[in-house]
Amino acid sequence: MSGAGGSGHGLARNGAPDLTANELKPWLKEQWCIAPEANADFVAHREDVLEVYTRPYDPKRPQICLDETSRQLLADAYPPRPAVPGHAAQEDHEYVRQGVVNLFMVCEPLRGWRHVTVSDRRPALIGRRSCGTWWMSSSPMPGPSCWWRTT
Repeated sequence: MSGAGGSGHGLARNGAPDLTANELKPWLKEQWCIAPEANADFVAHREDVLEVYTRPYDPKRPQICLDETSRQLLADAYPPRPAVPGHAAQEDHEYVRQGVVNLFMVCEPLRGWRHVTVSDRRPALIGRRSCGTWWMSSSPMPGPSCWWRTT
């Protein structure tokens, strides 16, 4: 006996009968820096940056990473229904927008340390405040060759 969708398994399906996955996924993309053609200076500078990640841990010259992102806060318009025997949990597709938050992360991966600052707005100096707090609270002052300035 053939069920809904023509699969022959007697199961109802949501979607077109015998649908196969599309090989093209236009919403997916890979992103990287493509070097300008015949630009040895560009490549040399990229190699200098990559060399930083091969250095051993030195507490006097810490390697820090900075990242920033924003996230939209959403709430359910209607309360979700929990799963019950014979039925999956149900969530409505509607949502209520609750604003946006900004996350700024400072981490020192070789030490296994990170700090995240969350704010409801994005001031221009949030990165400097986060880094300054980090330097004052958890690290010795960097040497003169470090990129960080304390003034």
